[in-house]
Amino acid sequence: MLDSEGYVDFTKKFLYLGSSTSYDLRDDQDIARRINIASRSMGMLKNFWDNPPSIDLYTKHLFYLAIPINLLLWGCESWALKKSSLLKLEAFHHRSIR
Repeated sequence: MLDSEGYVDFTKKFLYLGSSTSYDLRDDQDIARRINIASRSMGMLKNFWDNPPSIDLYTKHLFYLAIPINLLLWGCESWALKKSSLLKLEAFHHRSIR
């Protein structure tokens, strides 16, 4: 946006189409944000995972792919993954499927 003097305002980070973009173009903040969102969705589904024994494992698998994994990987096609970020994503996955 231009201010009254014709200068462009800059920001360190902003959300664009649901993904966090920072001035240094690192994806660490967006990945951490996505892991947090997916973890919260897993917490909201806690009763679904634990209580109903009548729901089979395949149905739970489909719910896991549809909600937490979808929230986690939204916009991931633009990430430039580092080893540390990949380890965080794998840790979330392993923690979630236990």
